[in-house]
Amino acid sequence: MTAETAHHPSGPLVLAFSLAGVAGFIDAHLFLHVPNVFVANMSGNMVRVGIFSGSGDWSIAVGSVAALFAFAARHLDHGLLTWRVSATGFRIR
Repeated sequence: MTAETAHHPSGPLVLAFSLAGVAGFIDAHLFLHVPNVFVANMSGNMVRVGIFSGSGDWSIAVGSVAALFAFAARHLDHGLLTWRVSATGFRIR
């Protein structure tokens, strides 16, 4: 197998674009129909927290802060689970 064949982006690239499109659609749809919180991409929530905390309007930023904490808690939980699984040698199949 040549280096070009090993790194050809046809399969993973299509999947990546599909997942990005779905995440973008979910983010846009819920941002318009739920009280202005991004659920798929946390960068939008960081921008909103920065804008509203800079202007001193924390009451609007509360939803974005809550989404960021939930995102961080989920990733911390996943990291701890992965660490425990790798420490015990247990493999999930």
